[in-house]
Amino acid sequence: MTITNRKKVAIVFLNQPDFDELAFKFLILNLNKVQQCFEFEFPDIEEYPLSEPTETLLLEFARVIEDEGLSADFFVGISTYEIEENFFWLANVGGNCSVITTKGWRRYFAPPSVFEHVINCLVPVLAIMADKSGTIESHDPTRGCCLNCLF
Repeated sequence: MTITNRKKVAIVFLNQPDFDELAFKFLILNLNKVQQCFEFEFPDIEEYPLSEPTETLLLEFARVIEDEGLSADFFVGISTYEIEENFFWLANVGGNCSVITTKGWRRYFAPPSVFEHVINCLVPVLAIMADKSGTIESHDPTRGCCLNCLF
């Protein structure tokens, strides 16, 4: 089965990443060649939009999307700042915006690389945002959930 209408996913670095940004972009953009569900892109933003941590990272990212006039089906922000309640990612269920943090990944997920950590977070946030039918239920706590509710 070939999917011809890929959903556009804009990935935004909310602050200076703690990994090689160009290598990560290369990896993610190469995913466009091996899968047909999403078209990943990195919008041109002159500066990192967030200069200091915030308690409402998801809300701040939504503001950045609006202020920058970004256009995509889904938006994923990547940050080194802590997400409220020490989550590794947050997605607004039924919405189109999510954030992933690399803060603390090594403590809980090492020895995989930070790239594996981000991709392992990217999969569930995209699935949750793409699920407009409401079949994926939210649950607490969501730390480390890899969508085992789907299988």
